[in-house]
Amino acid sequence: MQRLSLTAVRSIGQPGALPDIDTKVTSLTAATTGPGIFVGAPTAGIWVTEFDDLVVTSASTGDGVILIDAGGNLDAKTITAPGRVAISA
Repeated sequence: MQRLSLTAVRSIGQPGALPDIDTKVTSLTAATTGPGIFVGAPTAGIWVTEFDDLVVTSASTGDGVILIDAGGNLDAKTITAPGRVAISA
């Protein structure tokens, strides 16, 4: 099993087709802690695209949105965000 854990203050990836984080892992844990000291860019949130099946163990953001897309099956355990949450497989 390939596990990936990502933590950042403001954002993991960015909105749009190219700036998101592309992965080839089986399990993901991702967290952002909030807006940080920034105003405006980068946009707060989490953007991840997986090529195959994915288990999202945990994804949380203190500010912003979470968008996760898997190329195969997607099993989401715990996802929390004050903004929009969109997951698809």
